[in-house]
Amino acid sequence: MRLHKASIRFWTPRLAITISVLAVGAGLMSWASAGTAAQQTNACTMCKPLKPADDKRCVQLETQLSQPGQFVSRGQAQLDKYEPLMAEFMEKLCYRAWKHDTTARDTGPYTATMVNGQLKAQAYNQHAVSRVWYSPPMFGWLERNRPEDESKAPRNQPAPPNCAMIVKEMWTPPLARWAGTCFDCIKPDSSGAVFWIRDDNTFSTGWFGSWYGPGWAPDWPPAASNPLTGSGQGGAQFCTNCHAATVSGNTFISMRNYLGQNVHRFLTQFVPDLPPATPHHVLVALPANRVSRLGEALYNYDDSFRDAFKGTAAPDWGSVDRMPSQTFDDVIVGGKKKVILGNREPVYFQTSTQCLGCHTANATGLQFDMVAPVPSAHQTRLGGALYDISPYALWASSPMGLAGRDPIFFAQLESEQKLHPKQAALVQDTCLQCHGVMGQRQFALDAGDCGQFQRSIANAVPYPSGNPTAANASYGALARDGISCTTCHHVVLGEEAEKYRKLPANRCVDEKQKIFNPPDTHTGFALSFTGNFLLGPETEIYGPFESPKTKLMENSLAIKPIHNAKALMSSEMCGTCHTIHLPVLDDPKEGSSDETGKRGDPLKRFPKVYEQTTYPEWAFSAYRTGQSDGKELPLGPGALAKSCQGCHLPDHDGQGKPYSSKIASIEEFSNYPETDYRLPAADIDLPLRDPYGRHTLVGLNVFFLKMAQQFPDVLGIRINDTSGLAGAVAPLVTSEQQMLDQAKNDTATIKVTPSWEAAKKTLTAQVEIDNKAGHKFPSGVSFRRAFISLEVLDKDGNTIWASGRTNDVGTIVDDQNRPIAGEYWWKPDCSARIPLADQKWQHHYTVISQQDQAQIYQELQTDKQGYLTTSFLSIDDEVKDNRLLPHGFLPEADRLKIARALGDTTPLDSVMDENVGSDDSVGAKGVNGDDDYKRGGGDHLSYVVSNLSAPPVTIRATLYYQSIAPYFLQDRFCLAPDGPDTQRLYFLAGHLNLDGTEVDGWKLKIAQSSAMCTSAAGVFRCS
Repeated sequence: MRLHKASIRFWTPRLAITISVLAVGAGLMSWASAGTAAQQTNACTMCKPLKPADDKRCVQLETQLSQPGQFVSRGQAQLDKYEPLMAEFMEKLCYRAWKHDTTARDTGPYTATMVNGQLKAQAYNQHAVSRVWYSPPMFGWLERNRPEDESKAPRNQPAPPNCAMIVKEMWTPPLARWAGTCFDCIKPDSSGAVFWIRDDNTFSTGWFGSWYGPGWAPDWPPAASNPLTGSGQGGAQFCTNCHAATVSGNTFISMRNYLGQNVHRFLTQFVPDLPPATPHHVLVALPANRVSRLGEALYNYDDSFRDAFKGTAAPDWGSVDRMPSQTFDDVIVGGKKKVILGNREPVYFQTSTQCLGCHTANATGLQFDMVAPVPSAHQTRLGGALYDISPYALWASSPMGLAGRDPIFFAQLESEQKLHPKQAALVQDTCLQCHGVMGQRQFALDAGDCGQFQRSIANAVPYPSGNPTAANASYGALARDGISCTTCHHVVLGEEAEKYRKLPANRCVDEKQKIFNPPDTHTGFALSFTGNFLLGPETEIYGPFESPKTKLMENSLAIKPIHNAKALMSSEMCGTCHTIHLPVLDDPKEGSSDETGKRGDPLKRFPKVYEQTTYPEWAFSAYRTGQSDGKELPLGPGALAKSCQGCHLPDHDGQGKPYSSKIASIEEFSNYPETDYRLPAADIDLPLRDPYGRHTLVGLNVFFLKMAQQFPDVLGIRINDTSGLAGAVAPLVTSEQQMLDQAKNDTATIKVTPSWEAAKKTLTAQVEIDNKAGHKFPSGVSFRRAFISLEVLDKDGNTIWASGRTNDVGTIVDDQNRPIAGEYWWKPDCSARIPLADQKWQHHYTVISQQDQAQIYQELQTDKQGYLTTSFLSIDDEVKDNRLLPHGFLPEADRLKIARALGDTTPLDSVMDENVGSDDSVGAKGVNGDDDYKRGGGDHLSYVVSNLSAPPVTIRATLYYQSIAPYFLQDRFCLAPDGPDTQRLYFLAGHLNLDGTEVDGWKLKIAQSSAMCTSAAGVFRCS
């Protein structure tokens, strides 16, 4: 149903009366029975209109509130100062001294629909029943610029003046419910009122606004659920997505409503005794303040965990260090006076709060794009019937959206500082240039000297005002927002990178490139490794679709969306951060902290090492697209060519059908109730985009998402879907399901083929693994691992032999439940590392014959003393890398050709630096000539089980994955046992409840294969 004038304005007095009679006869009441303006006026003579409670105080409050810029400090609104004044202003009804609309009005249709034999009310309005009050400056602008007849409005309509204010009072729809009511005599009901203040110097939308009504509470300090604020730029998050669609000023006000003549009227089917429909303003702008967990955590520490990990202080629920609330993560986009952070340069980054209002499903309450049905069989398990597949929801619940709050990362960072105290400042700045990229980069720009971003800044909050961290609160908010929208959508590569290299935004990055990727060894794309990508102008944002609608983003963020798929849809977009080139800080020649990392000292004294090579692994595989920065690479595309986005931002389903959706939820001309001064359809009606990429952005780190689901209070995050979409699966559950689907369908397969030699009572099981990933499996940080569990079962299902069995905390153990070699690197009490002479690990096997042996696919590295290490900044040698290679993995000579074409002349596949012991950063290491690692694509090995007391019945092979191995956790807990970030990880891991989940026992099943052994006609066979 098209809800603007072409289809709704069919009302004439005669027709309205006719429909009214028919509707009442059917048990419905129409608009015609709601009372005319004259009747409303007559009703007001019978009651006492409500007036401002304190005229003198109201004048003071209006003067203070009319200048919202005074409530903004370094990019964040000081809500503890603004909201009490706003609440007092509203409670005293100060605005009722202003001019106002003649009476209240509907803002959309209202229906009563028969569902299962019962009537159900439904409102189709952006707001509830509304009446607007105008401050004197606002009313003056309204009279001059917004006549009832839009054709008579000024051609180049000016924006409203600064200091102008609007209050929109609201009541439960429809207007028919309020027949005979004098709105002058009553306050708004539970729908409350919205309050807008004009200031285009401070805010890109031109407005700062708030909501006030029954149940109102100040946003600071944050509620337990870490909600979005009710106050903000453009009237908080869910106002601008509609109001940006106006011809000027981001407001739809018109003299027609003030005069009460020819107001828009809509279909109304009102049944007095029917429970009212919830207005969309409440559904969308005021989502329920739910406080819950997506899984019940353990109240006490898990006994097995405490037994396994000792030597670390164990905080409880009251003493664990909690991350700042996500409520604080809202940085304002500056208006005409761009300098809002006290910075020397423009502000390049905004928190995702400036994007979610449009790029969230159901953001207007009237549009249901960016959703997908949940298979009926999964609805009960997942807790909803719809997936919210909007860009914001999928990104926010992914490890990228949570990167700035990743407790595993922060514990790692704490360990690195402990290991390298002289370079502590460098370590923090280096690690946070990826995980807290927006805060780190903006801070570097504003510091003037490209100063180093510190861990403490990521904890900075604006409340209470004047607290010691408040000056850096905006940088903290940007850092905690992770790898956010305005990170990726500002990136430029190739020729454009060089074009924009001299922009202020790239000044500090240009220096970083010289430090981490020296120009004597790195050129072109390789300069961007370690997240050192360049940015385009701050007034541009890049997207993959042609002909974007520009006015909406220009009106709301003062940013122009531009089609630029070359960078955004290339694997190099991902490769810049997933090729990590780091200094080795254990070099005995290292300088002092006063020297290291300062400008003019590009860490030349430190050798470099490739800590992570996910992108090169892909570039050297059959999945390579054969291009970089739009240029052809040697050897061309692989036989299975597919970009990173093809898997991690998919735009086709499993059958190859493209996804199709609009990319935003905004007020469109053709699909929304009629209103005034709206932009024409050509400017705001969104096309379906096909293919539509889903911002899934996940790997297999289910363990991290389980922490986010069970400990939102500790991580400071919200878990409810910001869309308020009824029946939607919680985004953190959606992302988990995407991980589980990826593990099951797109990671690897395993096959076991057993044979039985009766004379020797020996079982031989051939196990074959096929890697389906477009890079190594596992890939990424070196502490990820996968392993095979091979179980031999008797007729009763009891295990009679096993390799790769685990205990309750995911430690691989032998048949006596003892950890096998390599599971732990420290003494149990953390008093010392295991002596070098006793340090052992699981080598790569082609044959396994003992229960204390296991095939573990992992990367193991040592420091300069020869100890196994998980420190990224201590890597001296690589003693094992038998991770499964991708299909079509190229021989070394071909890898070198591509590495040099990417701009790495070290070259990339001959590590790092001649001073570092390892000689191959991407190929395999320690695989003992296994032919599988010459051709890539998987692994074959044999299990030989001798002297079985009875023939086996079932042989089961399972491939498991662990994103955080036991030795990684122990390394964290022993290296920095007193650190708050380490103790937080200890608390989370020790209270994480995995019982009955897909990661029960701290392992994720990737694939499984079983075979049976049977006896027939005296012959025993396995198949």
